[in-house]
Order: sequence, then C-alpha cells, then structure tokens
Amino acid sequence: METINENEEDNDDDDIVIESTMYDEKPVEESPVWLTIYSDLMTNLMLFFLMLYGITRMSVDMRTSILDSIAAHFEDTGKKQAVFQSFEKTAEDIKKSAAGALNNPVISDVITEPSGYRIILKAPVIFNSANAAIKSASMSDLSELAAFIKSIPNTIEIAGHTDDIPVEGTKWKSNWELSLARAESVRLFLVSKGITPERFCISGYGSTRPLYSNDSVENRLRNRRIEILVMESSRPESSFPVSVMPQNLINGAPAPQK
Repeated sequence: METINENEEDNDDDDIVIESTMYDEKPVEESPVWLTIYSDLMTNLMLFFLMLYGITRMSVDMRTSILDSIAAHFEDTGKKQAVFQSFEKTAEDIKKSAAGALNNPVISDVITEPSGYRIILKAPVIFNSANAAIKSASMSDLSELAAFIKSIPNTIEIAGHTDDIPVEGTKWKSNWELSLARAESVRLFLVSKGITPERFCISGYGSTRPLYSNDSVENRLRNRRIEILVMESSRPESSFPVSVMPQNLINGAPAPQK
C-alpha cells in the first residue's frame, strides 16, 4: 500500500509539471493605443475625400440637395454659410478666370447660375444692325473666347436676344429669326476654331427676355446680346440637340420659300 501511495505522489508531481508547461507561453503583445487611433483617422480621412470626390461628379441639382441636407445640421447661420461658400469656391474661381481671360470688348459680364456660368456678349459689338454676320473687327476677340471654351469640357448653349424694335423691311421675318441666326453664327465661328460641334446647342428668344426695360437707346443696346451658357459637364450632351440655321440666312440671302 505504501508503494502505491508513493507512485500516486509521483504522478501528482508529473501533473503539476505538465500543467506548468501548458501555460508557460509568451504573452501576446498588444498594439499601442496611438496606432489604433492613427488607423481610424486614416480610414475616416479616406472616406471623407471619397465623399467629396463623389459630390463633384454629381449634377448641380443633386449637389444643391446635398448641400441643403448638410447645412440643415448646422444651427449656427455662420457655419451654414461657411459650408456653402466652400462648395461654391469652384464656381467663383471659374467666374474669375473667365472674366480675366475674356477681358475684351465683346464681353459684357460673367454670371454664376445654378445651371452653370453665363457669359454675356455684346451683340452691337459683334453684329451690325439687323445683321447676323460677325464683324471682322470682333473676330480676334471671339477667338479668345473660343480658346477659353475649348479649354473646358462643358456643354455650351448659345442664346440670341434682340431688343423690341420690329425688323419689318429687312430680310428677317421676326426678331426670333434674327436672334437664332446670330446664335448660329457664333456657333459656327466657335466650331471653326476646333471646338467639337456636339458640345453645342443654340436658341433664339427674340425680344422676349430683356435684361432691361426697352425704354431707352442704351437699354435696347444692352438687350441686344448673345448669351453663352457653360452648362454642367455632367449633363448628357445628347439632351441638347444642335439646331442649325440655313447658311443662306446667315450670309444674307433671303429665306427659301416653302
């Protein structure tokens, strides 16, 4: 019996040795706290810049909706205004660049709008009265405009406007026809400077959209204009068909009789 007890004591000692070797492992080193914080910071920054990039690829309407949603979370008016100013910086930069690059006699103003950027040209400087042929003296200034438009990828709408003086006694049937022919003349000039024709659409509004009241000679001169609307490049070009005026109308020949 004593022998058996001695063996049992030996077995107990062996068990103790086994247990000690099972748990005799090196402790796992934990990552420093700063490394965890740094990883989270890098992940958040990446997501933030991806969000900003996604916003720049959206249309103007969708971008405005997002800005309204973001600004709604700011109760302070100053913070809300800061959010809008940060996103409108690009528009202002383009406006300033256009105004600086196009500082020539044919440019009247550059206006930022929700649908794009509107460059207003002085029709009296570009065209003679009741005429849709571009003056030779204005072609060099329009060439600067063409260089600017060629440097940007946006879709371009060219709109013609006139004053309210009737065009009876001329080859034009109405101010609508004259305004459209002038817009087409500008389009043809820009295309001749190497700009892709598919980027353009034209329209003629006649005297229906005056900037000023047609109650003086000066205001009528201001209302006679060509507007070049630089639209958001994200808009599909296929939605803007290119209207083409017959060349004989632009060159001064009478319109063909149907």
